[in-house]
Amino acid sequence: MEVLMELKDITKVFVQRKQPQTVLMNLNMSIAKGQSVSIRGKSGCGKSTLLNIIAATQIAESGKMLFNGQDIQILSNKERAIYRSANIGYIPQNLYLLDDRSVFNNIALPLQYLKINKEETRNRVEVLANRLGIGTLLNKNVSLLSGGERQRVAICRAVIKKPLILLADEPTGSLDEENEAIILDVFQELQKEGITIIITTHDEAVSSRCDAMYKLIKGGLISVH
Repeated sequence: MEVLMELKDITKVFVQRKQPQTVLMNLNMSIAKGQSVSIRGKSGCGKSTLLNIIAATQIAESGKMLFNGQDIQILSNKERAIYRSANIGYIPQNLYLLDDRSVFNNIALPLQYLKINKEETRNRVEVLANRLGIGTLLNKNVSLLSGGERQRVAICRAVIKKPLILLADEPTGSLDEENEAIILDVFQELQKEGITIIITTHDEAVSSRCDAMYKLIKGGLISVH
């Protein structure tokens, strides 16, 4: 399989109360194009930090993050923003939906940043929302949705621009089994279209549906079979 991304000796340190705390230590990881990867670990072990480094919203103290052979770590802020915009879809743990706007406006936001015209935006939003079973909710205010519906809105927003990589931080953590199954089926469909998916989770059932499974322990990744 074609390697899309490599993390080499990534170390990330945060300073809390003037004390340095190493969250990731000489972490190594290789991700193939179109692969689904799960990362499990205790709360606070660095899973979200690892996703933020892959998304280039945080920079490691040392190491390389190679995307198609290019080290994203050494790019300027502007260049990293271009990398994110072109390649990364992100579903954060707390979703960050705009509760004062409609479902449609939440999903369409990335296309507005990319200056996609209104007709194409409406078409892409409607097609994707129908696929995820929320096509009838487009005019509804996000604040009125259930947890499962909100999660699907967040997924739509993350993949509407057709990213190469989808990052999902605990995407099923607050869902019941039925909605969890729906979300995981959606991820599998997206993977069939060539999207690389990286999921952090506490849930072994979620993890087991991925091609590659890792545990994040003491700042490093251990492959789980």
